[in-house]
Amino acid sequence: GRTLAGLVHVEGAEQLRQAFTDARTGGLGHAVVRCRRRDGELHWMDIEVRRVDGDGGRDPELHAVLRDVHASVLTERAREESEQRYRLLADNAADVVLVLDPQGRLRYASPSLHSRFGHRPEELTGTALTALVHPHDLEQVEALLAGLRGPAGTEHGERYLTHRLRHHDGWSWVETVWRPVADPAGGLAEIHATTRDVSDRIAGDLALAAAEESFRVAFDSARQGMARLTPDGRLQRVNDALCTLAGLSRQELEGRPLRSITHPDDADPVDELAVRLAAGGHELHREQRLRRRDGSSAWVDLTLTAVRDSRSTVRHLVVQLVDTTAERVLAEQLRGLDLHDPLTTAATGDLLRDRLAAALADPHRTGVAVMRVDLDRFRRLADARGHVATDRVLVLTVQRLREIAGADDVVARLGGDDFAVLCAGADHAQLERLAQKASRALTGSVGGVGPVSVSIGVGTARAGDGVADVLNRAEAALSVVKLSGGCGWAVD
Repeated sequence: GRTLAGLVHVEGAEQLRQAFTDARTGGLGHAVVRCRRRDGELHWMDIEVRRVDGDGGRDPELHAVLRDVHASVLTERAREESEQRYRLLADNAADVVLVLDPQGRLRYASPSLHSRFGHRPEELTGTALTALVHPHDLEQVEALLAGLRGPAGTEHGERYLTHRLRHHDGWSWVETVWRPVADPAGGLAEIHATTRDVSDRIAGDLALAAAEESFRVAFDSARQGMARLTPDGRLQRVNDALCTLAGLSRQELEGRPLRSITHPDDADPVDELAVRLAAGGHELHREQRLRRRDGSSAWVDLTLTAVRDSRSTVRHLVVQLVDTTAERVLAEQLRGLDLHDPLTTAATGDLLRDRLAAALADPHRTGVAVMRVDLDRFRRLADARGHVATDRVLVLTVQRLREIAGADDVVARLGGDDFAVLCAGADHAQLERLAQKASRALTGSVGGVGPVSVSIGVGTARAGDGVADVLNRAEAALSVVKLSGGCGWAVD
C-alpha cells in the first residue's frame, strides 16, 4: 500500500514522476534513480513503468519493473571520473599524450603537442600518426600498430619504441609508450600513447658511443698494458699489451682480480685506491711489481683511475701499466756509480774523461773529438729568471745535444752551464757541420725564459794525445768564440 515514490531518493523524485507520466500517456516510462533499502543504504535502480490497459472496461494499471543496477552505475561513473582525470592530467602534462583509433588516426592530442613539436592538436585530429613519423622509422611504428590490432593484441600490455617524430623545423627523437585499450568484446577500442622528447638523451648516447669507440681503438692499440675493472677490482676487459706483459691470455686474465697478478709483497692497489677515494681523490699512481706466468716479476708504472657517473658513483676502474723493468735495471746499474748528472741525466765529467781515454787508447777508433758547449751570459739569466727557469734551459740543452749527437757519442755536463760531447769517427768537415747544427739548435727563444745562445769550441785528437790535450784544445777553441762575443763556434 506504500507509494513507489516513497522509496526513491528526493533527487530522483522528478525523474520517477516523469516516468509515470510517460507511461500513462505513451505506454512506457523509464528512470534510473536511487532507492532506499530497509538498511538505509541507497542503491541505484533501473525502473521501467508500463501502462497495462484493463479488460472489460477496467481502468488501466501501471506495472513497474525494478532492476538493481547499482554496480554498473558506480562502474560507469568511476570510468567517467577516471577519464576526466586522465584528460586533466594529459592537458597539463609535459609529455605529449595521444589517443588514437584502432587504425592509428588521431582522436585526441594534449596541448603539449604544440609546445613540444609545433603542431596544433585540432589541425591533426583524424590524421594518421604515421604521417608524422620519420621514413626510416615508419616500418617499426606500422608493425607495432599492426600488432596491437592483431589477435590478442590488447593482452600484451604496454609497448615501448624509440623513433623520430616530425618537428616544426626538423625531426626529434622521441620515446613512446603505447597502451592498447580493449572494448567489452576484447577487441582494440583505442590506443593511448605517451610521447617524450629524448633528443638530448639520444645525442648524449651517440656522443658517448663515439667516445667509447675512440676509447676502444686507443685501448686495443695501446702499447702499454690497459684494463677495465669492476669497482671491486676484477679485470673485465684487457688489451693485448697487458696479455704480453703478464704472459697470460685474455681468457686467463678476464674475470680475475687485479691483485692476482701483482706481487704478493706489494700492497693491493685497489685497496689503496679505495683509501684515496674516501679522502676525495680519484687516482693512484705508483711503481708496482707484476707477476708473470713464469714466476718472474716485471716493474711497472701503474696508474689506477676511478671512473664515476653523473651521481658520482664509481662505474668502473681503469688501469694502465707501463713496463719500466729495463729502465729500473739501468738505474740500478748506475746507482752508486754517480756517473750521471741528477738534473739533466747527462754524463758527468768523470764519465766523459773515462770514455775519452778509452777512445784514445783504441787503435780502431779515428776522428776522436770533444765539443765544448757553454751557455752565453748564463749567470745574468739566472739572476733575472731564477733557478727554475735556468734549470729548464739546462735540461733542454742536454735534450737537444742528444738529438744531434751520434748514437755512440757521449753528452756530458761538466758543471754549471758547461757541457761537452765526445764524438768519434768524424772528420773536420763533419765536425764543422755538427758545431753549426748544435749552435742553431741551442740558439733562440725558450718559452717562459727568453732568448738563449751558446758558444761552441771543438778540439780534435792527434797522434799521441792524452785526455788533457784534447780537452785543452776544445777549451782553447771555446775561448776564441767567447772573446769574439759568443754565439758562434770554432773547430781546432
